Amino acid sequence: MMNSIVKQSMWVALSLILMAMQPSVHANGVGADEGAKIYNQNCGRCHNPRAVQEFTEAEWSVIMPHMRERAQLTGGEARAIEMFLAVTLTAEKAQRPLQDSTDRSASELISSFSCKGCHQLENGGGTIGPSLDDMRDKRDTDYIVRKLLEPTFDNRASAMPKFPLTESDARKISDYLMNL
Repeated sequence: MMNSIVKQSMWVALSLILMAMQPSVHANGVGADEGAKIYNQNCGRCHNPRAVQEFTEAEWSVIMPHMRERAQLTGGEARAIEMFLAVTLTAEKAQRPLQDSTDRSASELISSFSCKGCHQLENGGGTIGPSLDDMRDKRDTDYIVRKLLEPTFDNRASAMPKFPLTESDARKISDYLMNL
């Protein structure tokens, strides 16, 4: 019995890793960005906002089926959340950027890392993190860059995951936010 549970957990974890290696959108158009929104809207109803990295991939593989039933999520919603978790957990482990993003715009970076799943931006998004619409009034460029590269530097309890961004990527995003 225990051996089959371990095997099943390993297969789920492997599936999550393989999904993370794929583009962040499924063929049906639902991807990590939508998963971040669903995570924000559904999980935040009953729980305090939790950092994704509080649990391992194996722990999430056990949590998700139970929470799917309790939160009455559809299969598509659960898969979108799993994709968001996989992308976030994979990014957290990455020692360097997942790909060279010098040719990607700030909006593409914001979309690929599902920022709007947790943050309000341009009249849409989540509420776990602070709104990014008025960052220029609250913070300077250097703060934003550092926060993107070291999310817990100013708050060890921050739920923001560490993404595999280069300093150039972080500056693109910061410049974009400062010019909204």
